[in-house]
Amino acid sequence: YREVLRLQPDYSDAEFNSGRALLAHGKIEPAIASFRAVLRVHPQDPDAHHSLGWALAAQGNIAGAQSELEESTRLKPGDVDSHNDLGLVLARQGKLAEAAAEFQEASRLEPQDPDSHYNLGRLFAEQGNLDRAARVLQESLRIRPQNSDVHNDLGNVLARAGKMALAITHFEEALRINPGLGVARDNLRRAQAGLEKQK
Repeated sequence: YREVLRLQPDYSDAEFNSGRALLAHGKIEPAIASFRAVLRVHPQDPDAHHSLGWALAAQGNIAGAQSELEESTRLKPGDVDSHNDLGLVLARQGKLAEAAAEFQEASRLEPQDPDSHYNLGRLFAEQGNLDRAARVLQESLRIRPQNSDVHNDLGNVLARAGKMALAITHFEEALRINPGLGVARDNLRRAQAGLEKQK
């Protein structure tokens, strides 16, 4: 079978697509096996390295995920998703400066990508750099204004900075977009109580 894959590239494509489908359905181990099979035939395939990295991250193998995603960005340095996903994996390991560099590279490659701005904004918030976090999250919303999660996170950043009235507007907008976002409802109540204390 593997020899057939080597001789008929379409089979390798089918293996890759099978891996993606398995991963989408939460079947992580078979997905990993599919991506590894592709890489045995095509070791320089950046998309297979990327997908394997994401599958390993889902499995909890963060070091393995980092290695695969680094290889993906090496082979395909202009791929925004690879830089974003590598940044997420680095952040999970507490490597915040390295993660920020990946998110910034993704933003440089594609300034209109809302996810890289969102990831960078969350990272700045985690570091306590609230002004930078707010600016970057606002940029993410400029690109994709109907994202309830970004409105909620920006509301949190503004509330931490003591800007309760502005935070409330973002929590309200998050709930307008997604009425079922319970965390935004809780945050709104806390911000409203904080605003009362400021009066």
